[in-house]
Amino acid sequence: MSKQITLKSCVEFAVATESELGEYYDYLARQCSEDRELADLFRTLAKDEEVHEKQFKKLLEKVSDKDEGLSTEENDFLLAMSMSKTFSELYGRKEFVYERDQREKLLFELFEFEKATLGFYTALKEIMNDDDILRQIVDIEKRHVVAVMKMVVTGTKFTSLGDNWP
Repeated sequence: MSKQITLKSCVEFAVATESELGEYYDYLARQCSEDRELADLFRTLAKDEEVHEKQFKKLLEKVSDKDEGLSTEENDFLLAMSMSKTFSELYGRKEFVYERDQREKLLFELFEFEKATLGFYTALKEIMNDDDILRQIVDIEKRHVVAVMKMVVTGTKFTSLGDNWP
């Protein structure tokens, strides 16, 4: 038997996640200041996460404490999408000192954070019948995943879909 969750608890989890990610990305931007492209990416992500936190707080006003319409299948799907090593490792990660030889590892970690949030928010959007706020957040999260993937693959920032890939 799986734990019963509510849409409200999922949105509260998203608010907390966006808050933590925003703070973490801002911290990483400062730590990586000598690597301009990476610092720029972290600053952009931090700003977006701040916006997402506000959007999720607005969404929180739409959901009630009682989610009578959440089926067992939807409940289990949301639980499954929230189960991520990435989420459990996120909280309290403010003791990092960046060194240039850690760039690739840091980018892969960032990629995993962004994929985990995209997966969870996409599941939440589906359950909430394609809510406009969630649609906007998911669209930006998709761009985050692509931007980070571009840096992972090429080592440089994503500028457009017209970029030449190796």
